[in-house]
Amino acid sequence: MNRSSRTHSLEDWAYEQIRDMIIDGRLRPGQSLTQEELATMLNISRTPLRRALAQLESHYFLEFRPHTGIHIRQYTLKDMIGIFEVRNALEGLVCRLVAPTIKASHIAYLEALITEAYKEAENGNIDAYLNADREFHGYLVDLVEYDVVKKQLPIYQILSMSYGRGLIRPPKETYPEHLAILKALAAHDAKRAEKEAVRHTRITINHLRELLAKEEQEREQKGQREPDPEEDTL
Repeated sequence: MNRSSRTHSLEDWAYEQIRDMIIDGRLRPGQSLTQEELATMLNISRTPLRRALAQLESHYFLEFRPHTGIHIRQYTLKDMIGIFEVRNALEGLVCRLVAPTIKASHIAYLEALITEAYKEAENGNIDAYLNADREFHGYLVDLVEYDVVKKQLPIYQILSMSYGRGLIRPPKETYPEHLAILKALAAHDAKRAEKEAVRHTRITINHLRELLAKEEQEREQKGQREPDPEEDTL
């Protein structure tokens, strides 16, 4: 992206550059950085950088820790469940709002997008499907007429997709769910479109809850196996 773009200020450009580095893994969860390093990396002055960093912190991409500076935020499974719960509500709302007016050309584009990406994933290109999934949901958001939805939902979509730099569920599971959403939208059935979108993310939430329960069980078992070093074992 050219930072001289008329449609983006330097602050917006810095925000997007740092955000994209987090999403694609160039900046890793837990990694610490200084403003000096980022200013040099992006070749920008401190003022727009500070504003971009403040926005990234408010959107949960970064955190500022006393004495250690800027850190790329690390998300736990519990954090991700919360993020997906927000996505669940907002994506259902998006589908309900766009269903009455969505055009056949929109449906055709999205079906071709996700189908081609699924074929790529079948050949081992998982990143193609990951990117198409992001584009699929982002495209629907762009069709909504309410700015408040357009500004909020993409943040949670990006946060959920940056977790682990991979897919939480395989394409063979989620591809039919995308098609079910499109079928409901093509029929202009707002209620069913919302239901399919909610179902799509609810399955992922349930999967994350299972992973969290397993993680907690393993932690508990590990704690039971390891004796307290201060305990008298004689």
